[in-house]
Amino acid sequence: DGFAGETPLCDGVELALKRMKIGEIANVKIDASQGFKKGVDEKFLGVDLNARLELVAILQEEQPAWELKGDDKIEALDKKRALGNAHFARQDYARATRRYDQAVNIGASDYDMDDEDQKKRLKIACDSAYLNRAACHIKTGQFALAKADAAHVLDLEPTNTKALFRRAKAYVGLDEWPKARADLKALLAVDPDSKDAKRALADLTKREKAFKDKQRKLYEGKNLFK
Repeated sequence: DGFAGETPLCDGVELALKRMKIGEIANVKIDASQGFKKGVDEKFLGVDLNARLELVAILQEEQPAWELKGDDKIEALDKKRALGNAHFARQDYARATRRYDQAVNIGASDYDMDDEDQKKRLKIACDSAYLNRAACHIKTGQFALAKADAAHVLDLEPTNTKALFRRAKAYVGLDEWPKARADLKALLAVDPDSKDAKRALADLTKREKAFKDKQRKLYEGKNLFK
C-alpha cells in the first residue's frame, strides 16, 4: 500500500518490475540502498523499504521502438519525454535521463515517414528530448554529454536558443569560456532580451576576472624567466 497513488517507484521496485512477466506475482524484499533517496524523495522516506511487498505486473508490454509508425511513434516519444519531465521535476535526474534515452531512441529515425508534417513533429519532439537530457547532464556534472546533446540539435538548427544556452552552460562546466561566450552572444543575437543569457554572460565575466586575479596573485613578484 505504501506504493499506491502518487508515490513514485524507487529503484528497487523498478528493477523488480523489469524482471517480472505480465501477470506474475512476486514477493520482493528491497534493501534501503535501492529505496527512496534523502534529498530527492523526502516525503516518501517513511515507507518501509525492508518490508515484503506483493507486486502484480498488470501493464501491457510496450511495442518495440522499431515497430512504431507515424503518429504512434510521436505519441510514444512524447510519453517517454513526459515521464522524464516528471522525474526531472522531482530532481531524480538518473531516472529522468533514462526516460529521455528512451525518447531519443524512439525518434532516432524517420525513414518510415512519408508525411513531411509528421517528420517535422517528430524532429521537434526528439530535439526537445535531447535538450531535456542535456539539462539532466548539466545537473549531474556530465558536461561533455550535455555539450554533445546540445550540439546534436545545433547541427541542424544553429539558432536554437535553448540548445545554445545549454551548450554554453556545458562549456562553462568544462572551463571552455571563450566557446561559452560565443554561444551566449549567438543566443543574444537571436533573442536580445534573454535575461538568462545576460545573467550567464555576466557570471562568465566574473569567473574569468576571478581566475585572472588568482593567476596574477599566484605569479606576482616572481620572475618566471630568471
